[in-house]
Amino acid sequence: MITIFNRKELIITEDIAFQAKVREILSQSNIKYTFDVRTYAWLNIMRTEYKIFVHKRDLENARYLIRDAQVHS
Repeated sequence: MITIFNRKELIITEDIAFQAKVREILSQSNIKYTFDVRTYAWLNIMRTEYKIFVHKRDLENARYLIRDAQVHS
């Protein structure tokens, strides 16, 4: 179980395709994760931020697995 006490932040991105790829990689690797989506609006500018968290014991493995996914545009 992932809680706020044992989780570590894996990524923060505004790229929906990148966060989807990371979540797919984590799922295929059986690494449990949680995510948070925040939308900010300011002067008619909308921004959506995606945060993905993993259990702290899985952080290094997850970083290793997504290393190639980080060459996104």
